[in-house]
Amino acid sequence: MLSAGAGAAERFPSLDLNIEGSLPLQYTDNASRSAHKQSDVLLTPYLRLSATGHLQADLDYTIYASGGHDRFGRVRDNDDTFASLGGNIVKRWGRFSFGTSYEHAYVYDGIFAQVVNVTNDVNVFARYSWRPDPYLRVTPGITAVARFNEFGAFQRNVYSLKMDIERRLFGRWWWVTTPRFRYFDYAAANAGRRDVLASVSTGLRYEFNDDVSFTTAVGYEQRTSNVAGKGYDNFTAGASLDFSYNFERLR
Repeated sequence: MLSAGAGAAERFPSLDLNIEGSLPLQYTDNASRSAHKQSDVLLTPYLRLSATGHLQADLDYTIYASGGHDRFGRVRDNDDTFASLGGNIVKRWGRFSFGTSYEHAYVYDGIFAQVVNVTNDVNVFARYSWRPDPYLRVTPGITAVARFNEFGAFQRNVYSLKMDIERRLFGRWWWVTTPRFRYFDYAAANAGRRDVLASVSTGLRYEFNDDVSFTTAVGYEQRTSNVAGKGYDNFTAGASLDFSYNFERLR
C-alpha cells in the first residue's frame, strides 16, 4: 500500500494553488501617457489564479490565468480590460533564478467589449534574491521580452532592468521602492522606432498579516523616443489594497 501511494505521488506531483489580487486607486497627471497631458483618477482591480508544481527540487513550473480592468474617472476612452493565460519554468541555484515564460493576452475596449489587441509574449528572465538580514530584501532582475501579434508576426523586443527594494522600518511597516529601466525595439509597421522608458516608485507598505497588505506610493516615469510625439512624462500617486492566499497543498 505504501509503495503504491508513493508511485501515485510521483505520477501526480503536488500543486500549490494560489490566488492573488489588488485594488489600486491612483492619480495620474497623464492619463493617456502622451505628450498632451490630462490628469485623471483611475481604479485598476486585478486578479490572478495560479498553480505551481515542482519538476525537481530546484525546478518549478507555474500556470496561471489573470485579468484586470482600468476604470478612469473622466477620460473614459482609456477604459480597457485585459485577460491572459500563461505559464513559466524557473530554475533556481541558491538565491539566483533563471526562467522563461509565455503569455497569451487579450485587450478589450471598456468592459470586455470589442477586442482591440491580441498579444503573445515570450520572456527570458534572471533574478537574484539578496537578503543580508531579516529587515532588508533586495531583488535585482533582468528580462528580455519578444512580442508577437495574434497571427504570429513579430512586433517588438523589450529589454528591462529592475530592482525591488524592501526595508522594514518598525512593526508591520515597510519602505518599498522600485527603479526600472526599459528599452523598446520595434518591428513591422513601427520598424526603426526606439523608446527608452525610465521609472521609479516609492512608498510605504503595511502588512496586516501574511495574506493582506496596504501600500501607498508615488511614482514618476519618462519615455523618450526617436519618433516625434511619442515621448511623455507621468507622475502618479495612489494606494492599493493587496491580498494573496495559498490554498492547502493538493495531492
